[in-house]
Amino acid sequence: MSFQDPSSHIAADKLLFRVEQELAGCRNLLVKVENAVETLLQSGNIAADHPLHIIEMQNIDLLDQILADLILFIQDLAASDSMINLQPVRVNQVVRRIRLAALRNRIAGFAHLPDEGDGVELF
Repeated sequence: MSFQDPSSHIAADKLLFRVEQELAGCRNLLVKVENAVETLLQSGNIAADHPLHIIEMQNIDLLDQILADLILFIQDLAASDSMINLQPVRVNQVVRRIRLAALRNRIAGFAHLPDEGDGVELF
């Protein structure tokens, strides 16, 4: 296992790659939410004219599209010539306001740290 000192610097493109990975993970979570909602709707316990059927399912799809576009944006930004001229970023300055410890650790480069608890973070 390799751990990165959070006070160290990292190339902006590498940091953007980590954010891209997190967004991809969010899309995977969203698929699970969508499947759960579809199962709930198909159970017949929610009236067919309930807004959940149309509005919220469309919002789930919209959120997935937004995440997908943000991934493409970050990929293109990370690959742009502008990234070459950027100064490395101090990791602790850009992750300090992230509230979820596991997310903060992954973006900071502590990918191999085990998640605390059973994977559920209550807030």
